Amino acid sequence: MMEFADTFPDVNVPPEAYHRLLGFPRNWVLSGRSRELAGGARAWFARNGRPWVYARQAERLEIADHTICIDGIPFHQ
Repeated sequence: MMEFADTFPDVNVPPEAYHRLLGFPRNWVLSGRSRELAGGARAWFARNGRPWVYARQAERLEIADHTICIDGIPFHQ
């Protein structure tokens, strides 16, 4: 079985992607309060975030009735 773990992944998100993740349209320029809040959230995460990633190869994948089951665990749409 393949496994992958990273206890210190690179989470430096480019500004364009960050704005999209916040729900703003492509090429939107933050200003005023939205810029202040986005900057505060980025700074907070830089100080307090403890991101990690763990992935492993699944043994079984099933897709039926708007549900994906990975190794017997259902994920609903």
